[in-house]
Amino acid sequence: QENPTEDIKSPRIEKKEIEYLTVDEVERLLETPDDSVKGIRDRAILEVMYATGIRVSELIELKLRDVNFRMGFITCNGEHGRARIVPMGGIARRALDDYMLNSRGRFMEGKDENNPEGPLFVNYKGEAFSRQGLWKVLKKYGELSGLDGKLTPHILRTSFGVHMVQN
Repeated sequence: QENPTEDIKSPRIEKKEIEYLTVDEVERLLETPDDSVKGIRDRAILEVMYATGIRVSELIELKLRDVNFRMGFITCNGEHGRARIVPMGGIARRALDDYMLNSRGRFMEGKDENNPEGPLFVNYKGEAFSRQGLWKVLKKYGELSGLDGKLTPHILRTSFGVHMVQN
């Protein structure tokens, strides 16, 4: 008739501290890509990821039609198929413009680079990035900027959120 567990208290679950990059670390990361065709593309990827806080899956699924260059926002399909409009800051917009003008066409040689259904960010074959391909890009720039092992797509996304709240 009595509950023997009534006086037992559940253990406290330890809360993990949020991991994120400092503003200086993010700036160092964003300054790392060079001005080569690949570097211009990679800078645009990093800037868009940090400026918008979108997930890797959302980034690699972006199509040309999903970007409003004039108004400075992207439309991405989030979890459960819900589309949302995400604004981009001026620096990310300029990096994306630079990519579209000076880099994307070089990767798309022989393909219709103006197809609105085409992927926004393309690999060296002019095809959509895979998750693994994007991971390699992040890993490379993490190492080059001295953030080896610390930089993950989730940490970049978390850094966006933390910095938005701090400012």
